[in-house]
Amino acid sequence: MNKKMFKKTPEELQEYFKFKRHGYSVPPKKGKGSFKRKNKHIKKVNKDD
Repeated sequence: MNKKMFKKTPEELQEYFKFKRHGYSVPPKKGKGSFKRKNKHIKKVNKDD
């Protein structure tokens, strides 16, 4: 499959990046999810020693 047909021209790229930058931000989720799981895992490893 020729992937050149999927590539954007420089003009298309500029428009695409303008769209992506338009006020899009994700607030940091500090201390949630994998952060907690990592701490639990560290505690388990230390208990086994």
